[in-house]
Amino acid sequence: MENFTAIDFETAQGYRWSICQVGLVKVENGIFTDELNLLV
Repeated sequence: MENFTAIDFETAQGYRWSICQVGLVKVENGIFTDELNLLV
């Protein structure tokens, strides 16, 4: 598995429904090629 996109959710209060930030990182051939960070 050399190509994938990882996703991370940050929560404000530890509850699944309290998402405040989302991060994505794209990896191609073992190298970080792109990232996205969004405040919700």
